[in-house]
Amino acid sequence: MNIENEIFAILSSLPPELSFWLENKFISLDKNSWWEQFVYPSLSYQQTELVKRKNIRTLQKLDLSALLRILDKNWYHLTKDGSINYADRTYVKQMQQIRNKFAHLASEQFNKNEIENDLNAISHFTRIISSREKYQFAIHNIKNNKANTPFAEVAE
Repeated sequence: MNIENEIFAILSSLPPELSFWLENKFISLDKNSWWEQFVYPSLSYQQTELVKRKNIRTLQKLDLSALLRILDKNWYHLTKDGSINYADRTYVKQMQQIRNKFAHLASEQFNKNEIENDLNAISHFTRIISSREKYQFAIHNIKNNKANTPFAEVAE
């Protein structure tokens, strides 16, 4: 598996982690109407239409793009408990860019510095939303060109 595929595998595994983290944060802010107060108003027009059409009422059914947007749009509310800070928002913005880049991959090649920057941003972001070490192990292996063990096997 090449490095781009390994990074894509990591990105593909993030929605369950991020949705769980966001849901816990939102419930702590407003147990009864967190969906209406924090999620629904943060969605793009296309995301809102999809949520309406499919009657989605859980974060677990949203993709990484929607979840990152929700996180970004609710940054002020989510920093109130002090578990995340303004500097962490940089990594959310970078994750949005990385997600978009890898979601629209063609035959584009990335240079080593770009890959290194992306991996650093992913590493910081996963520390914000998760204490699980699976991401750090996979990122370390990719950085050291030891991608012999695909992330999908590490994540299990």
